[in-house]
Amino acid sequence: MEEQLIELLASIKNAEAELRARGQESNEQTAALKQEIVELRAALDDVTVKLNRPGGLPAANDVELEKRATAFIQYARVGDIGELRTLSGATDEEGAVFLPADMSKEIKSKAYILNEIRPLASVGRTGRNRVFLPSLSRPKTGYGNVTPTEEELTAGAQTLDVHTAKSLVVIPNDSLSDSAYDLVSKLIDLFSESLAEEEGRAFSVGTGINEPLGIVSAETKANAVTSAEVGVLGATHADAIALIKKAFYKLRKQYRRRAVLLCNSQTEAYLDSLRDADGRKLLTTQGEVSYFDGIRIVTAEDLDDIATGKFPIVIGDLKHYEIYDREGMAVKRLTGGNYDTSDTAGFLLKARHAAGVTQPEAFVPVKVK
Repeated sequence: MEEQLIELLASIKNAEAELRARGQESNEQTAALKQEIVELRAALDDVTVKLNRPGGLPAANDVELEKRATAFIQYARVGDIGELRTLSGATDEEGAVFLPADMSKEIKSKAYILNEIRPLASVGRTGRNRVFLPSLSRPKTGYGNVTPTEEELTAGAQTLDVHTAKSLVVIPNDSLSDSAYDLVSKLIDLFSESLAEEEGRAFSVGTGINEPLGIVSAETKANAVTSAEVGVLGATHADAIALIKKAFYKLRKQYRRRAVLLCNSQTEAYLDSLRDADGRKLLTTQGEVSYFDGIRIVTAEDLDDIATGKFPIVIGDLKHYEIYDREGMAVKRLTGGNYDTSDTAGFLLKARHAAGVTQPEAFVPVKVK
């Protein structure tokens, strides 16, 4: 619940900053942004009420938290797991040590900021190895009969499997034995950066085999619009602009309201070169956020470059990419072999989550002929 509160506050802050950057601009996307802030504030109020209910949030036992943190530092520096073994649920089935709650939260928070897809996706939590989603991708609504058909019932619920992302850090033993060396902060910084990078790859182009299925998948590729010219988005600036607009307007309006444009930095540089019929540059920047003709750009470095048969751009509503984090982030201290000969220790982080597109029609890739 606390994590949800933090995420809502961050989302509201980002949305309000974006709205201020737009100034007096009045268009469909500005109106959608204002509506999004209203909805975020309503959700924030709901979470706040739940947190303030009697018994809604158990009081933290500071003594136990401090004991757990101290034991973890001892384990990280010298490998002594004796104290941790006395703490309930301190290790997983493979012997990795579960991180103290505050350390785990900080890694997630920093990774959340660094990963551009996460803040715009639907993020939840799970305690299982598989997430079962509603059998209907969206509510069936109407003024008449809303009973599901036999086909809709037999289709069953969509499932998202939980996969484990691993991140390895190697630290010299000299640093581990230095009591002034801030080991915890270093691990948090390194793990959050590497986790955000690998999540960004999986969430955009993941294969679904031992990792999440990314946004660019067979299901979303079926919605693609294709350029008329081989190897390029368009023979002229006007052609390229028209192709991107075609992808945007292929989305139903309900998805266009929150639609973003995903591409890597090379493609963004190309978009920055495009000019309309009046010579006007279509890529603009507000703070650290870029927009192409008013559509927010989300950097996904692992998307294709512009080349024959590739999918360098995806336009869609990231709320229909769902991520479920499995509780319990763990780390294992690695020694022996090459670690001993190099006088180092390895730290292997394990973070588990399920993710996938739950509404393929909410995404339209742009394909190069």
